[in-house]
Amino acid sequence: MFIIGTGIDLVDIKRIHTSLEKFGDQFLNRHFTNLEQKFAFKREHDISTSKGWTMASAALAKMFAAKEATLKAIGLTTGINWVDIEIKREASGKPYIVLYNQAEQNLNTVAENEAEKLGIAIKKGYIKKVINLSLTDEPPLAGAFVVISVVHKN
Repeated sequence: MFIIGTGIDLVDIKRIHTSLEKFGDQFLNRHFTNLEQKFAFKREHDISTSKGWTMASAALAKMFAAKEATLKAIGLTTGINWVDIEIKREASGKPYIVLYNQAEQNLNTVAENEAEKLGIAIKKGYIKKVINLSLTDEPPLAGAFVVISVVHKN
């Protein structure tokens, strides 16, 4: 196993709230998948705070930070759309990341290149990429930390 990238990001929740108010669905659909939007606006997340933002904005800010941290961890960001990175949740609530389209392709390229630098011969399909995600918030800030590692499957 080897680490191919780490990323960290910090987001001002108010900035996300302002973008949401100003651009609405255009902002949401460009940056967040339908699943992420449903999560952000469910139950308690639609409560307004006295700080000028909603709990939905806080949830979106954490996901935004996770996407930024993921881009930093991948390193090769060309052609990646925001919705190519999706933040999902296990039944326990633990967040995890799923990559699609260009994000997945770029990660595969980076993983193969890093393995080659280390002298590890990898045939296509013989690596398992592991993306670890940690989310946090301390309003008015939301943050994420991502570690991407690769395990060679024998």
